[in-house]
Amino acid sequence: MLNVILKNHDFKPLIKGGEISYVFGVIGNEYKRIRIKILDVVKDSLNPYVYHIKGASKVGSNLERFEGVIRLDGIKQLKPTVVEIDDQSMPSIYEGVLSASYEFYEPKNNKHSGFFSGTYHGKFRITAENEVLCNDLDLFSDRYINNMFV
Repeated sequence: MLNVILKNHDFKPLIKGGEISYVFGVIGNEYKRIRIKILDVVKDSLNPYVYHIKGASKVGSNLERFEGVIRLDGIKQLKPTVVEIDDQSMPSIYEGVLSASYEFYEPKNNKHSGFFSGTYHGKFRITAENEVLCNDLDLFSDRYINNMFV
């Protein structure tokens, strides 16, 4: 079932981040803040487990574009969240956490360019219409965490 979900659904809305505008992190021995923005996501036409990424990173005043790939590794099913907004239920037929690996490369000829690699985890839900969405149902709670690049 897991491979069917990974293969037959488009995870672009999750990877792009939904309502989340930036991903924050730290980089280097001085732990400088890094901001990552995913600008474009395209599912590979030959390999449904690969997504081609374009984005930008910012450290201090240095802004760099990058390109790369995310390779889907697996998913873990979560207990469904019951949410009602304006007396309407927001049902999901499936909720889970997507695990993947990523490699992002900045242009080699720039002064502060480099590459990022690691693991990615994102919480998603599949609606009754079979649409994959970034699971941001508890976006404003203290415990919310999603779209993690490690």
